[in-house]
Amino acid sequence: MGDVEEFGLKVRAGYANAADNLIAPYDAIDCDHLFAPVRHMFPASPTHIIDIGAGTGRDARWLASLGHRVTAIEPVDAFRAAGQARRCDGVDWIDDCLPDLAKTTATGFGFCLINGVWQHLTDPERAIALPRIASMLAPSAGMVLSLRHGPGVQGRPVLPISLDRTLSTAAKAGMALRDRVDTQSIQPGNQRAGVTWTWLSLETGLTCDR
Repeated sequence: MGDVEEFGLKVRAGYANAADNLIAPYDAIDCDHLFAPVRHMFPASPTHIIDIGAGTGRDARWLASLGHRVTAIEPVDAFRAAGQARRCDGVDWIDDCLPDLAKTTATGFGFCLINGVWQHLTDPERAIALPRIASMLAPSAGMVLSLRHGPGVQGRPVLPISLDRTLSTAAKAGMALRDRVDTQSIQPGNQRAGVTWTWLSLETGLTCDR
């Protein structure tokens, strides 16, 4: 097993081991507050959304409440079970993970959300993941991708993210930047640790000028 596979397994094991202590705090985060700075990046009309790394389904349920149909992708069993137990109409679950999304066969999604995931992928995985995601989206579909900057926590390691490399990889996958918003973390512990976020709005079928 290579270093890339080992890193991914370590991250997923870290979340699985901490799931009992993470589910309630994750679900307690108010999506209207979390997404307020980037709300304009989300589709105004109902569409079929793929939420990759959906965790407990908090974001997926919020999107469903806005009228969207959501396919939630989550590899950690405890998170996925917690989300399924809430039985939200409009949310379907798949046990799958980046970068390959090998179990996800649907295409033509109108929008993609990847929140709190990219920092757990290596650069080679990111180079595989973005073209794979782009191939699953409809023409002129949008994507919101959050990039975490700052330290991780014990058991759930994170890796640095280069904005320029991310945009270059997106351009090669046929996706271009529409907007960017930088925010502070809303979680007190992350604030103390100096964690910040860059939110990217990407769209398929655009020409990147970078």
